[in-house]
This record gives sequence, structure tokens and C-alpha cells, in this order.
Amino acid sequence: MSARFRALAGAALLVCAIPLYGAPPGASAAPGGTPPARTAPAEPGPAEPASPHRVTLITGDVVVYDDNPAAARIEPAPRENGGRLAFTTTTNSRGVSVYPSDAVPLITAGRLDPALFNVTTLAAEGRTDGETPVIPVIAKTDGRPAALAVTTHLTGAVGLRVDKAQAPGFWNALKSDSLGLSKVSLDRKVKPVLDHAAPRSAPAAAPDPDAEGTGVTVAVVDTGIDVGHPDLVGRVAAEADFSGDGDTGDHHGHGTHVASTIAGSGAASGGKYRGVAPGATLLSAKVFDRTGSGDESQVMAGIEWAVAQGAKIVNLSLGAGVTDGTDPLSELVDRLSAEHGTLFVAAAGNSGSGDRTVTTPGAAASALTVGAVDRDDRLAWFSSRGPRLRDALVKPEIVAPGVDVVAARAAGTSMGTPVDDRYTSSSGTSMATPHVAGAAALLAQQHPDWTGGVIKDVLASTAKDVGLKWYEQGAGRLDIPRALTQRMTGPASAGFGRVEGTEPAAHQVVYRNEGGTPQHVDLSLGVQSWDGTPPKPDSMRLTTGSLSLPPGSTAATTVTVDPDAGPAGVYGGTIVVGDAQGGTIRTPVSTYNPPPAQPISVRVLDSTGAPATEALAQVVDDALGEGNRNDPFLDQVEHWVDLVGGVGRVSLPRSTYSVLGWVVENGLTARRWCGLGASELVVDKPTTVTLDCRAAVPVRGDTTVRTDQRDRTVTLRRVLPAPAGGVGNTTEIGLSAGAADWETRVTPAAPTKVGAISLQDYAILGSAAVDLVDAGGRRLDPGYDVGSVTGSLVGGHRFALVPPGGDVKGKAVVVRIAPPTGAADPVGAVDLAMSKAAQTAARAGAAALVAYVDLPGAIAPTPPVGAALPVFTLDQAQGESLRAKGGDVTITVRATPEAMFNLSVVDRNGVPKDRVRRYRPEDLVATRTAYHADQPGLTAGKSWYAFPDGLWKTQFVQGVGITAPGTWTEYTGPGDQRTVWKRVTTLGVPGRAALSINRFNVYKPGERTRPDEFWFRAPLRPGAVELNADHPGRYPSAEGRWRVPCSQCREGDMFTPALQWVDGQGFVSPQENSKYFATTTARLFRDDLEILPVKDPFARFPRFALAPRSARYRLEVTDVMAGAGRIGAPSTLLFGHARRIETTWTFTSSRSDDAPPPGYSCQHGDRCAFQPLIQVDYRLPLDVTNTLSGDTFDLAVASHTGAHDAGPVVWVHVAWSTDGTTWTDVVAKPRGGGVWSVAAPAASGDVSLRVDARDSRGNTVRQTIRGTYRSG
Repeated sequence: MSARFRALAGAALLVCAIPLYGAPPGASAAPGGTPPARTAPAEPGPAEPASPHRVTLITGDVVVYDDNPAAARIEPAPRENGGRLAFTTTTNSRGVSVYPSDAVPLITAGRLDPALFNVTTLAAEGRTDGETPVIPVIAKTDGRPAALAVTTHLTGAVGLRVDKAQAPGFWNALKSDSLGLSKVSLDRKVKPVLDHAAPRSAPAAAPDPDAEGTGVTVAVVDTGIDVGHPDLVGRVAAEADFSGDGDTGDHHGHGTHVASTIAGSGAASGGKYRGVAPGATLLSAKVFDRTGSGDESQVMAGIEWAVAQGAKIVNLSLGAGVTDGTDPLSELVDRLSAEHGTLFVAAAGNSGSGDRTVTTPGAAASALTVGAVDRDDRLAWFSSRGPRLRDALVKPEIVAPGVDVVAARAAGTSMGTPVDDRYTSSSGTSMATPHVAGAAALLAQQHPDWTGGVIKDVLASTAKDVGLKWYEQGAGRLDIPRALTQRMTGPASAGFGRVEGTEPAAHQVVYRNEGGTPQHVDLSLGVQSWDGTPPKPDSMRLTTGSLSLPPGSTAATTVTVDPDAGPAGVYGGTIVVGDAQGGTIRTPVSTYNPPPAQPISVRVLDSTGAPATEALAQVVDDALGEGNRNDPFLDQVEHWVDLVGGVGRVSLPRSTYSVLGWVVENGLTARRWCGLGASELVVDKPTTVTLDCRAAVPVRGDTTVRTDQRDRTVTLRRVLPAPAGGVGNTTEIGLSAGAADWETRVTPAAPTKVGAISLQDYAILGSAAVDLVDAGGRRLDPGYDVGSVTGSLVGGHRFALVPPGGDVKGKAVVVRIAPPTGAADPVGAVDLAMSKAAQTAARAGAAALVAYVDLPGAIAPTPPVGAALPVFTLDQAQGESLRAKGGDVTITVRATPEAMFNLSVVDRNGVPKDRVRRYRPEDLVATRTAYHADQPGLTAGKSWYAFPDGLWKTQFVQGVGITAPGTWTEYTGPGDQRTVWKRVTTLGVPGRAALSINRFNVYKPGERTRPDEFWFRAPLRPGAVELNADHPGRYPSAEGRWRVPCSQCREGDMFTPALQWVDGQGFVSPQENSKYFATTTARLFRDDLEILPVKDPFARFPRFALAPRSARYRLEVTDVMAGAGRIGAPSTLLFGHARRIETTWTFTSSRSDDAPPPGYSCQHGDRCAFQPLIQVDYRLPLDVTNTLSGDTFDLAVASHTGAHDAGPVVWVHVAWSTDGTTWTDVVAKPRGGGVWSVAAPAASGDVSLRVDARDSRGNTVRQTIRGTYRSG
């Protein structure tokens, strides 16, 4: 593992401020200068709606990631050679990463950016499949020509857009090294998030009417500029489009606002909204499209273009993630500043109000980084604070007005709060930055020989102190008059960076006297410790208290830092130079004195004892960075180890650490993953840690019956509890093998004293689908793809066994694959040879193919997925035996399993030396399970997640394809009351329609059976979720994690109808994926007056405002299944029943201040109540095709158990129809407990039911389901 695995910066954003609800931490626009109030939610707190993110990786593999609970389902893409992959996974504070096994060699070789596999980053940047059809990358070229669709040209690199539909082909070409690309990196997102602001102030103008920036070229890298705006006519000398919009116009508004702040004439306002430097010449590099979105490569290309066009000053009112200045954008700014003397004026970002939040490119050392203040010189709540990560460099160096700034409004846009047709108001460090860029243009006009670095020094050192801390304001607020008139100046900042060791460090600070008179000045230095305690004397000091400077001269003082004079950490302050006229020069200074570090050498060895070539390692601080409040950089918990040849080293402060890592060995004789760990290592001296795969023990969960592995994930976790007032941490490494048969091994570990070192082995097994018996009656152990063989070779068959070539029609071909010589990827070469052999045999009419590798000790190759005929693989010993024996081979294939086993074995703290477990069916919880389906051609799958409560961060599965309709016994366990099972089943038509339903369960130790289950039993209807008895949300220890959002619920005076689909068993669809408006229309009436839904263009479901007093309401809901397929919505492609449902409720509602029942949470607050809407639960005796198989059925009729003002149902009436027109009454007899028994109508075909009911409080329901079930 190398530094290439380190997470990179977050999404890049235009820098305007936004409120704190759900915004990414880059930069954006804010309402006025006032932050929204932030209060801790009272228990039980609002629901956190999960958001499934479907993300296609550069390999073509898909990860479906849920935030709450954190879970990921991996959908492998087919490979060119037909091989089946495993996926290594990591989860830590940087996010969730999924690495396909064939990508790991390219990552460790430095050819592939690990960020391309960080699902959290990709989703945060808007790279989900629902948001974009492409994957943007920056590719470094090696000079060879390649047939690539280049979107952006950079120095030594190109920007590419990989079509997700074509990603597998791109990946195969990249692996084969045929594209001429030496490295491929994620092209980071750039996206503004703007909000409204009220007009108050215009850009500040220069005091000297002759100082207008005339002759100075300023580039605006942004959304383009409206060159037709009266304030900007004739100002723009050149334009270029890097956004992909196809034009240079501003269709967003941000760039025009920024440009007019710099150089607007104010013509449309009579000069009122005049820019800072109205004589400056502008360049427009359009890098954001009409939505304000762009990628890092576009920004970099725009910057390079601006410098090439001769820009003296480049305004960057944009930002990206918080970095230490080593990211590509910052490095580009630093390089071009040094090479061309260009001044880059960059926004600090809008990640305030926390410290250490300055974003790139503002993190670049050479950039003049700008924070924002309001008109009263108060720091804007949104303005990012410094210091810079890792070295405490002073950032920002200056602040400027950035709250409620009025500037030009681009035609046809509405960014910010429009003042009139020509002007709009907005807030953000985006708005502060062009004030400084304009001021820089004024100075450049006065001093055309000054470089950007000198201009930066003058602007910052002449800034006005507004009473903020050095890492909030830098030197102070921009003071244009003083910058233009001050003749003595100093540096913008004096940063020591990291001062290692104990020896004092010195930094020379040089002052310039540009005036015509001598200057005698006094110097003072005020220093602050990061934790606010008074620093020790002389921890930072000046060598002199005064300086004399003749006209046109320079003089210097030296700042000395003594890292041994106080506790380790950050120190900062400001050197203040005062002259006889009362003027001051301000230079902020900072240092980071890191605590003494000890080297930790990490050696990672494979199963032969050799240095591991495909490996990862990371060190985890068991102390969570606690212990030194003066050091803000100790909060980095995880540290990647840069492995070269299996060896790497990090230097870290004295503490207690754990080390986690993995080794992948994927060859012809082994397919092995080793999870390695060493916990609670006290590091107080140079330390060597060896992670040795030879010391790892086998990990396997199995049964006493023959099974096929259908899905498997092994995860090793280091869990650290939250300290008082702090945040805990869980670091995970794992292998998601799916159906691929990987040997897994893990290092044994003693229980930790703090937190836990925990191992989970999760597996879904199915009773063996295939028996393969040779001519001598010996049953062999073949590998095969269950879906492929059960779809084409069901039943018992006897085939003649023959070699390839000759007459193979109707026979089984045995193929001996010679081990490839000289292949860079021997496994891939074998897979490809096997795939080609299968194609040849299929064309010749063969019935099956048996393949093995003719290499001593060779394991069975991974069977191909979707091969042209059934393929079975054997290890070398069995393959040679079968080929030598010849004769016939008997193959028996069972279409559906007799049983499936759902295993989750958790070691909560410590990993034992014996980690092989075998379970008998009677040791597990048995549930006879039917999977219903009444439409042809459906696919079905189950994704059952097992969450070890308190010991997990993300749960990975690949899911299992199943046969529906079908019936078998599901065995689940072993029982563990601290493991939560989220069981999900999906019906679908590939690429056209899909619907999932789920249930949460906890299986306790000692349980052996559960009642029968019927997934997707008809009818599917809308309803409010009733929690099952063992739902984890009911547990006091759940702490809100498993709560279900309340629907058919009143929250204050807002009412939400039912949001989920419920089948006949009570399994429910996820609320966050309900696609409500695709199927459902809801109308609410009070008396006879219709209440319209609350207007919200982004609403996922309707909400209605009720009267504060008690009132009577009627809710009419019509559900019509979508005719065309919709992912997440019921569709006629999926279901032949209940295609139209008409329901009318009448109910009384009044405001309630009650908390929801245990296990539920409100949509937006902490007080809500279910309403007395009577639900009808259809308990129909249906077979797996949803055809009635009994003479009677039951209806459970009642309001939700948590409903406010509900009464028992006292009357139920049922009618049936086969044509939807003629209805026949049928008697409903009460059986007690809200259950009513109904004699099944003597009818055939599709039967519709209409149910009327009334409770003792007068609440009623009428529900008509067209085609409730099929009869006869």
C-alpha cells in the first residue's frame, strides 16, 4: 500500500456561502451574514432518510451504497475474460472504498487513483448514476497515441469522460496498457451552492480617481461573463470555454457578479455599483457550466489558459476540499506563480465556522487567500478559518467584504437575491475575493514592475486589524487607501511550517521603504498558544525591537521559534510595525511544533514469508488524538503506510496504536486474502511491526450439509469508543468475495483493553445445486456459476466425456489449460482461455465443459459468469483424474435450493486461533420461506445484511440471485441478539423495473424456528409501517439508529400520508426509494374544502397543512401501477395484481405534542403522532403465483397501533367483483383481535375486493383493490 491509497481533497466548489443544513463543506452563498441557528435535536430526533447511491466505478462495477444504515451492495461487471472477481474494502473516516481485485495491482503501481473507488467521495461529488452518465478522469499520457475522446488538454495530461455504459471496455483497455495512459485520476467536482442575500453594500472603490487598474489584465476563472451587461461592455478582452457548454456566456450568474466587483463600470446604476478597478482588462475562462458545475481539469485548464494569455492577476472565487496545499490545484497555482510571477487571489472557502477549513486552491502557499467579513468588520459565519492543515501556515492572509455584496446580474439568471434586472446580491468568500483582486489591479497599475508576490505582500501587510485571530483574518481587512499610499510594507505572512526537533528555528522578515523619507519603526510581536494558554516567554521572539530604513531600502528582523520552550502544538500571532505617523504594518506569523515523533516501520509479508506486493496497511491512533489541546492536528486518527516492496514507515507522536492491513494473493495455486492486525502497540521508541500472513489462521463459516457459496464478506474492525465530549472511530478492512471461492485468513488477536478488535464472517450459502460424478462413481467438487448452470441444465444428465476437437455434440468436453508462460496476469490469461474454449465448444454443440489448469497444485479456476454453455472447473488433481478415467460423466442440476443458510459469525472483541465454524441446520433459526411472483421473466435477488450492533461502520454484500417463484427453508444465525439483520428482497426486469421490500430482525440465541414467510405475497398496497416484534428500533439500546419514519402521521399541523408499499406479509418498501409521485395521487379535504399540498418543487411526497383545532378530514388516495418500468416503484412489469387501488379515509385529527411510539421517528422534528386511518391487512392463502389456494381468508382491520384518537373497528363490509363493475357482498365475521374472517368468493380469474370499515370513534375507510388476487 502506498500514498496512492490516501484519500484526496473533497469536492471543489464555487466559494459562496450556504446554510449548514446538508451542504457540502466547500463554499457557497449565504443568507445575509447571519448563520442559521444550530441546536441539538431532542430525542427521539428526526428521521435521517437514507439515500441509496448507485455508483458505477471506472471498472464498470456498481456499488449501491446506503447511508443509514451504512451498507453497500456490490454488482460486479462482467470481465472480458469471463472471470469472477473479489473486492477488497476499507471503511474509515475518509469514507467507504471498494477495490476490485483486478484494480489493486494498478493502484499499488501508482497508475490508478484510489479516489476512483471511494464511494463516499463519488456520491458526495454528484457522481452517482442518477446524476451523471460519465466518469470524469484526468489521465497522464505517456506519449503514445490513443483513440480517446479528450475533453480538456492540460500540461502533460488530458481530461476524459468515460461513459459508464462503456466503462468495462475502457477498463479492459486500461489494464492491457493499450491506451497510452500512465496514470488515471479522478477529475474532482467543482460545483457552486448558492443562496439568497439582501442587498446592502456595493464593492469598495479606490480613493484615487486615477487608480482604476488601467492596463492591468485580470482573469476571472468562473461561470463566464455576461459581456453584454452595461457594466462590463468592452471590458472583456478574451474568452474561452472549458465548461462543455459550447459558449462563453454566463448562464449561471456567479462569474458576472465576480467580474463586475473587480472591474464593473457601474453604468447601469449611475456609478453606484462601480467595481474596484473599473479600468482593468478582463479575461474570462469559463470553467463551470450553466448549472455552476465543473471538474478539476476544467479549472486547471482555465488557469493555464489565463496565464498563457498574460493575466497579471487571476481571480479564483472557487474552492475544493480542505487540503494541506499538496493537491493538484494548489500545486498548479504555486508552480505558475513561481514561473510567471502571476498573483492568484483565491477564496478561503465557506467551511466556517470551524478552524483548519481553508480549501484548495486557497491552501496554496503562494495564493493570496481571502476570508470574508460583513460591513461591520465582523467575520462572516461561513468564512473558512485557518491555519493550513499539517503545517499551520497562515491562511487566509486577508479578509474583505463578502456579505450582501451587490454586483452585476447576468441576463437570464437569478443567482443570489436579485435587486433589479441588472444587479443581484450574494454572500460568500467568492464575493470577498474579487475585492482583493481589484485592489491588486490598482497596485499593479501603480507598480507595473511588481511581481504578484510583492503585490500580495503589500495588500496583506497594509490591512486593517479588525480584532480577529491571526488564523481568521490573517493580517486584517483589506484597506485599499493604505495599500495605495503606504510607502513601507512587509511580508504577507511569516510561516515556519513544521518545526521538527528541539533546536530553535529562525525566519527572516524583510521590510521595504518605498517612500522618499527615512523610516524609524518599532516592532512588537504578540503570540498566542492554540489552546489559549499564555505561551512561555521566548517561545517565539524577535531579534530587535526597532528598525531604521533609509528611502528605497530594506531592513530585516529575525523571528525565532524555540520548540522546546513550551508544549508541542500551534503558536501564532502578529508582528506589528508602527511608524512615527501612527501607521502600522502587520505580518501574521505561525509555527507548528509537532510532538516528538517515533518511526513506526511496517513490514507486510505474504503466505510464503516474502514481502507482499499487493497489500495495504494503515496505523490507527487508539488514543483518538486526545491528550494535547494545543495541537489541533492530532485528530487525524488513521495514517496510511506507504508500502514499497511490502515495507513502509510512518513517524507519529508517542501514543498507543493499532495496525490493520490486508494481503491479496490471486494466482493459479492460491486465491487468498489475509486480514492482518496488531492492536494496542505502545509506541514510545522506534518500533517495527510485522504483519505476517503466515501467522493468520483460516476463517470459514460452513454447514454440515453440502452447499454452494452464494455471497461472502469477511471484515476485520478496530472499534474505538468515543471519549467524553468526543467522537469514536471504527476502521474496517475486508474482502467481499461474492460467490468466488477465496481462502480467507486473519491474524489471531487478544481482546483489546479499549474498544474492540472484532471479526465478522458473513456468508450466504445454498444447498449444492450440482452433483458431478465421474465414471467410477466418485463425486467431484466442481466450481460453477449457479445462475448459469441452473438456467440451462436442470435435471440429471449423463454425458460422454471427450477432449476438445472432433465430435463433441451433446457431450461434455474436458479442457486441460496449460499454465501461461510470461503472462503479466496468469489468472486473467487462464480465464480468457477458458472463455474461448467454452465459446468453441458451444459452437460445436457440446453440452458442457469441464476445465482445469495443468499445473501441480493448481486450484479450480473461477468459473465464468454467463458463459456460452455450462462450465465446471476442477483443481488439477481432480481434473487429471477425470481426464485419465474418461468414460461418462453424470451431472445433476437442481433448479432451486432445498435450503439457504444465512450466517454471520461475530467475534466481538478478540480473534481466536480456531476460527473455522460448522453449523448444523438445527443450530440455526429455520423459516420456511416462499418467494412469490406472478409475472413471467422476472429476476429476483436477496441482499441480507448482518449488522453487529456497535461494531460496524459499513456492511458489504454482493447479493444473491434467487428463483422466483420458489419455496425453500431459510436458516439464519447463529442467534445473536446484538446482530441486526436487514433482509432485502428485490423483483426486477433488468434495466427497466425493480422494487425491493425489506424487514429488520434480531435472532436470539436458542431460537430454532420462525413462522413461515411469504415475500411479495399479494396484494401490494400503500400503508404505514407496523414494526415487527423483534424490530431493533424497539430496543432501548438502539439510540435511534434503526428507527422508522412515521407516515400517515401528523407533525405539529403538517400531515404526511402513507409513503411505503406493504405486501401481504407486512414486508415494506424503503421510504427513501418510494417514487411516490410515479404511482400515487393524494387529495385531502376538510369538510368539503380541498387542502392543497404544501408547495415544494423538491418534495418526494406530499405534505398537507391541517387546522390547529380538532377537525374532520377526508383523504382520497389513488394508486396506479406504472405501465412503463420504474426503478423503486411498483410496475405492471413486476406485478399482475393490485394494479389500481382506490382508498378513501375519513378521520378526526387534532394536534398532539406526544413523542412517536418507540421505534419510530418524525420526519422533521421530535413530536408527531400516527393518525387514525384504518388499515386493511390482507391475509390471503395464496400459492407462490399469488393464486388463491383456500376457501376462506382473513382481514386484519385496524388503525396503526400507535394511532392518536383511534378506536377498535366495530364494522367491516366486504364485496368482490371480477369485472370491476358488478359487486357481490360477502359476509365478514369477527374473530377477535381486529381480525375478520371472509368466505372466499366462488370465482375464477382476477378477483377484486372492496372493503369498508368503521371504528368506534367514527373513523372510516373504503378500499378497492382491482385484481387483489387470482382465483382458479
